[in-house]
Amino acid sequence: MRKRFIFQVASCFLFGLSSWVVAQEPGSLRWRFETGGWVDSSPAVGPDGTVYVGSDDFCLYAIDPDGSLRWRFETGWCAFSSPAVGPDGTVYVGSRDGYLYAINPDGSLRWRFKTWGAVFSSPAVGPDGTVYVGSDDYYLYAIRPDGS
Repeated sequence: MRKRFIFQVASCFLFGLSSWVVAQEPGSLRWRFETGGWVDSSPAVGPDGTVYVGSDDFCLYAIDPDGSLRWRFETGWCAFSSPAVGPDGTVYVGSRDGYLYAINPDGSLRWRFKTWGAVFSSPAVGPDGTVYVGSDDYYLYAIRPDGS
């Protein structure tokens, strides 16, 4: 008989400028956020502490450092790839619908790039802003910051 297990991971996130850090309760849960589906990827954290994560419910979530929802962006299918944050704050995430999405920091669509396979891989952003992503169509793509 198979059993299902739910795991909860506790982390201690510390933000601020200091030469030393004191945590009141090391390893204690700071917050948790429920998406509408399972989370299969690693989150990305922006320079302002916003946490970005994709979910099986076709959405990319932006979560404030206090654990509250900042915005939610719906892709065309499951967003399993780990997001990446560009130097200008643009968030990139791949989807099973075959698109790489570029999302503005306010949660609006900047552009989307069509591949001919699902995008499960995590995008990487180069120093010049070029976005690199692999697709199930056997190609690695290098996409300019404007989406071309």
